[in-house]
Amino acid sequence: MFTSPPDGWFRDWQAARRALPETGRWPIAVSVWGGPEDDELFSRTEMDYYVPDLDVSPLAILSRIDTVDVERMLDDHEARDRVYLPDDEHLAFMLGETVKRVGSAPSLAELHAALDPSPGLLAVERWLLDWESDHGAASVTLTGNQDYLDWYTPDNVSIALLPSPDPWASYAYIGGFEWGNPHPDLRAAVARRWHQRFGAEPAANWGVMQQLVVPRPPSDVWTAWELAREISLLWPDTAGGLNGVDTRDHARDLVGRSDWFLHYKP
Repeated sequence: MFTSPPDGWFRDWQAARRALPETGRWPIAVSVWGGPEDDELFSRTEMDYYVPDLDVSPLAILSRIDTVDVERMLDDHEARDRVYLPDDEHLAFMLGETVKRVGSAPSLAELHAALDPSPGLLAVERWLLDWESDHGAASVTLTGNQDYLDWYTPDNVSIALLPSPDPWASYAYIGGFEWGNPHPDLRAAVARRWHQRFGAEPAANWGVMQQLVVPRPPSDVWTAWELAREISLLWPDTAGGLNGVDTRDHARDLVGRSDWFLHYKP
């Protein structure tokens, strides 16, 4: 691990990334307030909270990655996460936002007829994405404001060189807030799938924020929706309403975007 100037961390990361064939070590930018040798960076605290009897060492996580059923874990997580179900007042507000997007909207009765009597927020978002797309909404952002996806740079930066050449392995070695929720293997497995599908490479892990470079980003809103849903479930402060950005607009913003920003904070 070596320190890097905050205004030059990405340049240093790119240099370490280019040296990967020689080093065999994936580089990741991190903040270590206790100094470059701070053991807290590799803490397992956030990893083993939800599955306390599981071996959550990096090598154990990586050895199980082929057995992770990503879709089932995400579906189960979404089902458990249905603590808040939008009431009719919230649904009416969402339909009003659809009017702003495309000039019209389905009725509340139509929405209820199409979905469960008490639909989850992501289910409503997907249904409205389909409806808006069928009625003229573009596959790109409708607001033109993507500031919420701008990368963040802390005052303290080091570049860690991890003992694996695989980009997704960084998520087994270094975690973040709620990293074990719902399962300590899931984020590494999702990161591997993102790498396979989009070439996504983790460049920075600031604990509550993740930053990735993406050579092959989604080219259509439907592919981007699946990605936005995964981000909403695992890094829910990125988008999904809490910051005023709907998940379907996040999907639109991800089309063609070559850098990703993920956020989940206490």
